[in-house]
Amino acid sequence: MKILAFEFSSAQRSVALHDTGTANLVEIMHEGEGPVPAFSMVTEILEKTGTKKDELECLALGLGPGSYTGIRIALSIARGWQAAAPISLVGVGSMVNMAHVLLKKGGKGLVTLVVDAHGGEYYQSSFLLSEGAVKEVQAARLISKVEFNGLEESDMAVFGPGLSRTFPWVQPVFPAGNVLAELAVNPALHLELEPIYLRETKFVKAPPPRIIA
Repeated sequence: MKILAFEFSSAQRSVALHDTGTANLVEIMHEGEGPVPAFSMVTEILEKTGTKKDELECLALGLGPGSYTGIRIALSIARGWQAAAPISLVGVGSMVNMAHVLLKKGGKGLVTLVVDAHGGEYYQSSFLLSEGAVKEVQAARLISKVEFNGLEESDMAVFGPGLSRTFPWVQPVFPAGNVLAELAVNPALHLELEPIYLRETKFVKAPPPRIIA
């Protein structure tokens, strides 16, 4: 099976193509806060691997939490693609992704992951890394800035994307497209295809139109 993965939930955007039949795995990355060059990245990786669009069987999407815009771009591309051609879509949480990135780098023990949710809040979850396995011990939740700062004094190593410049005690880790492509084959990790956004959605009713005499 050929899987094309989009991980746009952080400032380190990546697209990966995984051929499970040959175990070939190729990734390209784009780093920055500007617009996601999604279509040029797709074109580049297809040309780099000599893959045709109709050979793809699955699109894997990183669902965050993270950049709401980046995740929405990936979802829009995937749903448009599926509307035009038969292809399966799967979504995987980006914190699970980062935990597996740490595992591949040799990480072990209990780790805490944090992602800036803006507005003085942070997403936080914890995982236990052991030989060849990742276990979630604290599901993703929103924490306050006070709780976030308290993590500096905890016994656990703290990791997160794009926070180390301001908070040197947060070690850098980013979700990766190549890891997403590998995790996509595990049905136990598949989530509903919606961005992971833990805040309650609030709607504000618009005032009635003003009538100017």
